[in-house]
Amino acid sequence: MKFVNKYFIADILSPLQGLGDSNDESLPYYHINPGKKEQVVEMLANLVRPDFLNKTELIKKKSKLALSYYLTTDKLDFQSFYNSYLYTHPPPLNAKDYYIWLWEVLFGNESYILGDADEYVEKNDPNEVLNSYF
Repeated sequence: MKFVNKYFIADILSPLQGLGDSNDESLPYYHINPGKKEQVVEMLANLVRPDFLNKTELIKKKSKLALSYYLTTDKLDFQSFYNSYLYTHPPPLNAKDYYIWLWEVLFGNESYILGDADEYVEKNDPNEVLNSYF
């Protein structure tokens, strides 16, 4: 049995979570237009990609799988998921587009379609992410 965990998607965006007004790096992005792809992509490329590239291979693999699975299956309400975190910029107009743009920033033109998505079971345990760091 194969497992997937949506909390690995949240981990990808950890550089944007809960920073409030305490992070100088995120200041330029407080007032981005979330409907403008180029503005969102610039923010993701500058703040999220460097952090993602420094994660362990295991974390990157599980994060990529989770993002691929949920973009393929639409089993995640992306808007609610996005709203459940305190990000440093306005909410996206179309949350699924936001996560597709995230995919493009991290994985370029690689397709996010997961051909064997029906073989996965959702195991949404936030502790798994933390435990994967040790």
